[in-house]
Amino acid sequence: AGDASVRDGWITLHGDNIVRVSELALGGAHNVENVLAALLLVEPFNIPREHVERVLRTFGGVAHRTENVGRVLGRRVYNDSKATNNVATEAALAGFDAPIVWLCGGLERGADLSSLVPAMSRVKAVVAYGETAERFKTLGESQGVPAFAVETLEEAVPLAFEQSAEEDVILLSPACASWDQYKTFEERGAHFVDLVRSIEEASR
Repeated sequence: AGDASVRDGWITLHGDNIVRVSELALGGAHNVENVLAALLLVEPFNIPREHVERVLRTFGGVAHRTENVGRVLGRRVYNDSKATNNVATEAALAGFDAPIVWLCGGLERGADLSSLVPAMSRVKAVVAYGETAERFKTLGESQGVPAFAVETLEEAVPLAFEQSAEEDVILLSPACASWDQYKTFEERGAHFVDLVRSIEEASR
C-alpha cells in the first residue's frame, strides 16, 4: 500500500493528516487520486508542510478541467467544459459529495446518455442547453429530478443558481462537444465563467 491515502475524510501521508478532502480546491474523486500521487512525488524534495497544505487548498486546477471557479452566492462553482463525452462527465459527477446542479448539453452526436445514470446519484437538478438539451432533460426526468431545457448558457447559468442552494455544487460538465454554439471548449468554458462572474457582480 502507498503511504499516501484517504482516511476518515483526510488526505494522509505516512499516517499524518495533511488536509481534509473537503478543503481541497480541486473537485472530483479522480483529483483526490492525483493529489495522493503528487504528495508521493514531491516528498523527496522535503517541501515544508505548510507550503504543501497551501497549494492543496488553493490550486483550483487547469482551466476548463473541473476548474474551481470559486464560491459564488454560497455555491461551489466548477467549470469542466473540457468534458466533451460521457466518460469525462461521469468522472466529474462522481467526484463531489454535495448536491449537484448539473449544466450539460451541446453538439448532438447521438451518444447514448444512459451510461451517465450511475454517476447521477447526487444530481439534484439538470439544466441542459444546446442541440442536446431535450435529451438531457429527458435523462434528468428519468431520474426524478427537476430538469430544464434552454437554448443557451446565458439562460442556463441563472437557472442553475435558481435551482441550487448554498453549499451545493454548480457543475458545467457538458458531456458534449461545444461546436453547436462555440468554436472550442475553451471558449465555452470562458463564457461560463464570465456568466458566473456577472451573477456575482450583480449580487454585490
